[in-house]
Amino acid sequence: MVTPGGLFGPLPYLLASDAVSFNGTAAPIFNVANVSGQEQITVQVPCEVTPSSSVTVAVTVGAAPTATVSVPVLAASPGIFETTMSDGVSRAVAVRPDGSWVTLANPARRGEIVRAYATGLGVTAPTVGTNATAIPGTDAIVQGALIMGVTNTAGQGEGVRVLTARVAPDLIGCFEIPFLMPMDAATGSNVSFSIGVIPVGSSTPIYSATAKIPIL
Repeated sequence: MVTPGGLFGPLPYLLASDAVSFNGTAAPIFNVANVSGQEQITVQVPCEVTPSSSVTVAVTVGAAPTATVSVPVLAASPGIFETTMSDGVSRAVAVRPDGSWVTLANPARRGEIVRAYATGLGVTAPTVGTNATAIPGTDAIVQGALIMGVTNTAGQGEGVRVLTARVAPDLIGCFEIPFLMPMDAATGSNVSFSIGVIPVGSSTPIYSATAKIPIL
C-alpha cells in the first residue's frame, strides 16, 4: 500500500503516479493498494461534484492512457469506518467517554455516550470543501437528518439518540457521531448497528452497510 505518509492535513492529488477525477475535478487520494490482486485507489469524491446518476470518473496511471467510467454520485452515502480487531474480525471504529478505543477487551457500555466515525454524510454548515477540514475552533455540523440503529435484547433494530454529527477534527472526509448507547442494547462482541441520513431536500433515507460493535 502507498499512502501520503500521514493521516492529517491535505491529501495529494497525485500518488504513485496515479490520479483520479470526477467530471474533470481532481480527487484527493488517501492510498493506492493491491487488495487480493486487485489494484485499488481510495479517494475523496470532490464536494464540487453535483449528485447525478452519471458522473464521469477518469483514472490515469503513469503514462498509460486515461481510463473512464460513468458512476452514480449521491447527495450522501454513509459508510462506517471499521478496523480489524484482535480476533481478525472487522468492527466499527468507536471511542468510549474516557477517550479509549472500543475493542474486544474494552467494549462499549450501555447508557454511555459512544463516538462512531463515518464518511459520506453530505453537506455541512459551515461548508467544508474538498480536501479540507473544519476551521479550528468551529464545528461543521451535518445538515441532513441522522438515523442510527442498534440491535436490542429482543433481536430487533432500535433507534438511538444521536447528539450531533460533525466533521471530525483534522481528518479529511471523516465525520464524528456521538450517540447514546441504549440501556437495552444487545451485548456481545458482534452487536449490529447502522447509520442513515436523509439528505437536505430529500425525504428518503440512505443507509450504511451494517457494522459490528462490542457491547458489555
